[in-house]
Amino acid sequence: MKAAVRRFLRANPLVGLLAAQAAIGFAIAAALVAALVAFDINGLGRLFAGADAWPFAVVLWFFLGLTFASALMGSAIMGLARGGDPGGRWVVVRPAWRERARVRAARQ
Repeated sequence: MKAAVRRFLRANPLVGLLAAQAAIGFAIAAALVAALVAFDINGLGRLFAGADAWPFAVVLWFFLGLTFASALMGSAIMGLARGGDPGGRWVVVRPAWRERARVRAARQ
């Protein structure tokens, strides 16, 4: 199984990049939720201390993780180099809709 995963990640390096960014985003979210509970920000520590309140902590962790993972994935993709340009520098691309079109009036 591990060999198949390694072979897949070697063939698709962007999947590995995105998975790593997602893991980092969810780790940051876990640290943030732990800090919110530990420091009892706005009474979240007391709220989550209740016996039936753990699903709220899981939902908070999941959606914060989704947010942080998406932000990290986006910044990682935007930081990639384009077209052999080393270092991930900005490349100016003219949008197609800005090109001038030649128009001729039809005779009737």
